[in-house]
Amino acid sequence: MDKPQQCAMASRSILFKVEGRDIAVVDSESLKFSKLEINGEDVRYNRKGEEKFKLGSFPKIDEDGNYAFVDIILEDGPFGFISSSKIDGSVDILTSKGTNKEVKNNIDLKKAFTWKVGSLEVSNQSFNKSESADSFESALKEGLKSAFLGDTGDNLAIYVTGNLDSLVELKAYENGSELNSGWSTTSQNEKAQRFDKPNGSVIDIELTYWDGLERVTVPITL
Repeated sequence: MDKPQQCAMASRSILFKVEGRDIAVVDSESLKFSKLEINGEDVRYNRKGEEKFKLGSFPKIDEDGNYAFVDIILEDGPFGFISSSKIDGSVDILTSKGTNKEVKNNIDLKKAFTWKVGSLEVSNQSFNKSESADSFESALKEGLKSAFLGDTGDNLAIYVTGNLDSLVELKAYENGSELNSGWSTTSQNEKAQRFDKPNGSVIDIELTYWDGLERVTVPITL
């Protein structure tokens, strides 16, 4: 993996390019700096000792895995002309030779299910709390015959936990037709993916994940 090359600095962000092979994921939690000085000012921490930098959302990765753009966002820092900069840090890149795809058919959403695929687990109930089951029981008591586990009212929620870095894509189908995927949330090592609510309670799920992820620590220096 080649050392990142500086591309640009605009507003309060610094963009680096990482070149290598088989790049799959940039680990946003791994970003750290022993030195981050702009115009002679240390811009790593605020007066409370909290970090003032973070990795930009959704790092751009080449489809062939040959490069990635790492965007470092500064919460505050000097505006205008930059006379000097000293940067010494690192970020972890996860590499993979390719992806695997698994399908689970005929899932009855009126029943709890857990599906283990590699380092991931998929379910129609949250792994962190029982809100899904509680909502389902409440709906049944109210006589909503179409209620099912994962029913959040306007859509269907499917939960994934485990090594979320390996998750590439999650799809849901009903009678061979793909359900539109909406917004998702990630918290406490769990991702909740929303889909259009199916007409019935039986669906198929397709999971694509990175195979054999390996971690490489890449230095960031300038």
